[in-house]
Amino acid sequence: MRLARLPSSLFSVVMATGIVGLASAQAGFRFAALAFQGIAAFALAACWLLYLGRLARTRHVVAQELADRRLAPGHWTAVAGTSVVGSGCAVLWADVHWAAALLALAATAWLIVTVSIAIHVARARAPAAPVGAPWLLAVVALQSLAVLVGFVSPATATPLQAWLDTAALTAWLAGIAIYLVLAILLVRQLLRGLDRIDFTPAWWITMGAMAISALAGAQLVLDAPGVPVLQPLLPVLRAGTLACWTVGTAWLPLLVVLQVRRGSWRYDFSLWTAVFPLGMYSMASARMGTALGLPALHAVAGAAVWVAIAAWLATAGGLLRRMAARPAR
Repeated sequence: MRLARLPSSLFSVVMATGIVGLASAQAGFRFAALAFQGIAAFALAACWLLYLGRLARTRHVVAQELADRRLAPGHWTAVAGTSVVGSGCAVLWADVHWAAALLALAATAWLIVTVSIAIHVARARAPAAPVGAPWLLAVVALQSLAVLVGFVSPATATPLQAWLDTAALTAWLAGIAIYLVLAILLVRQLLRGLDRIDFTPAWWITMGAMAISALAGAQLVLDAPGVPVLQPLLPVLRAGTLACWTVGTAWLPLLVVLQVRRGSWRYDFSLWTAVFPLGMYSMASARMGTALGLPALHAVAGAAVWVAIAAWLATAGGLLRRMAARPAR
């Protein structure tokens, strides 16, 4: 395997698998959830080994990616993938220690990746490419940390829980603010005409970023009764969470149209970035139904999880066929 050829969004397969597992758990599919979580955990370990190998052996290639606006955002998948598996540890295995360890790893990765992207993009000499949908992975990375904190904080001591939930609240608000800025740029591209849009599976992150923001908000709502700093903010948290889910839902018809217009269903690694939002939409709907007392959202989550599982199976099948067709070396 040539490390230099690995995609910058290497961890997107972990993100997709892990969130489909969590969505399956919310739907009551315990065995499927554990299977997805096991695959995600194995994939996470493999991806970190490959990622660190790339840094050690092909550092110049990684530096070029970080300076390229089209490829740099993919590195945030390392944060989101690690956080999603950490959430699975807390929810499916009830192992807060592993979840906390992965939270520390994800937070460290977020800091390093974010600073590295900022430095390399600022120093880039090549003409700047327009900001595209992959940049919404910045939102996904932040919100994935907020979600994982929401699963870990209830098991911590009261002073630490308050600090963690304050950090989660900050990440949630920052993620929404970043989304608003990026969404304006993306909507401007859409207003120029659908025919001029270079639609890729990454466009599904426009919905996925809002879905994970809704999930993070729902976690804050659920944690608020035991955290004094969050209690006065409950009306804002509820309204913000519902708004995020509504915006994410509003993207769905347009994304389906753009996906159909694209026409190509051939396997490509970037398809994993489309599977993740589908699973996240189901998970967010289920948690929102609980947090906001909206039973109808559980029905939405139950239908969405089947779409997510089908998308995962189709994409995984494409990956296996691609691997089987590759000549042995």
